[in-house]
Amino acid sequence: MSHLSDIGFGFKNPNEFLEFVQQVVNLDGNKGFTSPNGHYMLWETGNGVELWIHADKALQLNGCGIHFRGEGQIRAHVTQTFIAGNTPLHGCLYGWLNPSDENNPYSGELPFASSVPNFDYIAEPLLRSPMVTLQIAAFVEKEIRCYMSDGAYHAVRGRSTAPSEVFEPDWSKGDEPGEPSAMAVCGGRVLAVEMRTNPATNLPFYAILVKTRGGTIDMVADPESLRGRPVVGGIVQANCWLSAAVLTELETPAALAQPESAFRQKRDERARTKA
Repeated sequence: MSHLSDIGFGFKNPNEFLEFVQQVVNLDGNKGFTSPNGHYMLWETGNGVELWIHADKALQLNGCGIHFRGEGQIRAHVTQTFIAGNTPLHGCLYGWLNPSDENNPYSGELPFASSVPNFDYIAEPLLRSPMVTLQIAAFVEKEIRCYMSDGAYHAVRGRSTAPSEVFEPDWSKGDEPGEPSAMAVCGGRVLAVEMRTNPATNLPFYAILVKTRGGTIDMVADPESLRGRPVVGGIVQANCWLSAAVLTELETPAALAQPESAFRQKRDERARTKA
């Protein structure tokens, strides 16, 4: 299981995924975004599944981010952005969830970090307007534990008084001990649950809207990761990797939303120049 299988991709190795990305990057209908350090191409297969394909300024592919577009919403005050990976197109935001005073980030319930699929496009605008609404997709790491009711949850040994709404960062999963990482223990009450299919692969995955500490998040899971069955009104909990989409409108560079792929157009221009 992997983060990819949480949204219905069954690639057996990185090379298979790379070949797939190279096939879909130039499809008609993709949305292109030019950022300070390169380009993003958004490919949406449907049912909430998104690939954010990265390319440098020379249009060479150098990465790909994944996201699930759901219905969750949670308020956050972002205090920092930082590159996470080998290119400036991949990064994370850090801040505080659900602050009681929007001018004071430290009035939030807890600190958190999350990956951002279009990081380079929004990193600077986000720091200029740090109080935002996020849609956070929580990708289940290994297993998701499902409980039919509060009683079933609290009956588990050692959880008689533990809160069911949990959103706790796991800094131990950072590159260095204590370093912010896009990992958290997530849990709460199930508001909606749906078995979806990735249209590109016909493979199933679970999409679960969860009321958690500070707001709502969208938890996605490979069916093989389930321990129990998620039901509306029940409780779910899992260790997750987080991906955040900023719902608040920011003053960002104009998006290239053209009928044909910006990647394809620029590559054609380059080919004609060489001819």
